[in-house]
Amino acid sequence: MKVILSLIIFTLSIVSVLSTSYVNFIPYKKGSNCKGGNDNIKGVGYSVPTDSCITFDYFRNWKFSLSSDSTVKFSAFSNGTGSDLDCSEPFGETMVVSNGQCIESLGEHYFDGYFVPQRSNSYLVTIGNSPSYSEFSWVNSFTHGKGCSNDDIVFASFASNYTAIQSEDQRTVFCNPYKETFTNYCSTYNGLPYCTNEYFNYVCLTEQPFYSSEEESNVENPIGFYKTSTCMGDL
Repeated sequence: MKVILSLIIFTLSIVSVLSTSYVNFIPYKKGSNCKGGNDNIKGVGYSVPTDSCITFDYFRNWKFSLSSDSTVKFSAFSNGTGSDLDCSEPFGETMVVSNGQCIESLGEHYFDGYFVPQRSNSYLVTIGNSPSYSEFSWVNSFTHGKGCSNDDIVFASFASNYTAIQSEDQRTVFCNPYKETFTNYCSTYNGLPYCTNEYFNYVCLTEQPFYSSEEESNVENPIGFYKTSTCMGDL
C-alpha cells in the first residue's frame, strides 16, 4: 500500500511539473523574420510562466494567460505598494501572440525596466514546458525557494553576449570565457572618452515578492524571493 501511495504521489509530482507552461520571447535581429539560426539571435529576451502574476522591476506587474488554441494574452498591471502582487485590472495595450509567431516588437512592453536593450528586437514566441533562458549567456533569474538553486527559477530575463543595455553610461553585458558576469561601460574623464570592464557581482540577493499564483496563496509559510545575474549558455 505504501509503495502504491508513493507511486501515486510521484506520478502527480511529474504531472504537476510537466503541466507548467512557459512563454519564451527569443530575441532576433530586427528584420530577420526570426530566421537565420544563432547568428541572428541577438538582444534581450524573456521566459515567463503562464497564469501567474509576476513583476521584473516593481514598476509594472504582468500576467500571461494561455488559451487552449496555444495563444497567449498578456497585459500590464499597476504595481502597488503592498507585498501582494495584483493582476486584476490591466492597463495599456493587451497583446495576443501564438506559438511559433515572429513579432516585430513588444509594443510598449519591455517587461524588465532595468534591462532594456538599446536596439529593438524581433521576437520568436515559443510556448512549452521548458524555459529558454538556459541557452543564453547572461541570465537574470528570479528564484522562489529556500535559496538560489536553478531548480527554483520561476522566470528570467536574458541576453545574448555583448548586448548593449539602455543606461547613462552605455553599458554592455557579457560573460567571459570563465562564465563570469561583466559589464563594459563608457564615459568621459577630463573631457576624454574611456571604456572599462567591471565585474558584476549580483548573486542571490533577497527581493520583495515578485511572483504570486494560486498555489503560492495556499502556502502557510512562503519561502524566499531572490534575484541572481549569472552566466549559463553560449548564445
